[in-house]
Amino acid sequence: MSASADHIYNIGENIITGISEEWTNVDLASQVGSSMAGLLIAVVDFMDKGNRVVLDASGSYTEDKKSGAQTKIRRRGRKL
Repeated sequence: MSASADHIYNIGENIITGISEEWTNVDLASQVGSSMAGLLIAVVDFMDKGNRVVLDASGSYTEDKKSGAQTKIRRRGRKL
């Protein structure tokens, strides 16, 4: 359920692969929901795979705890 009390139905999963601006390989799963305008990623799934997620007004990023590699998360208005 969304913050506005609308139901969001899971209609599948996309696997996103690529290279970040820091030249780090990116491989993450994103859930696709009905009436979703943006990307939805479960932070718990990220953590379970050995990553740290830092959300902070002065700079947000994900970090691979084994390698220490960080990937910036950019904010666009009220969206990450």
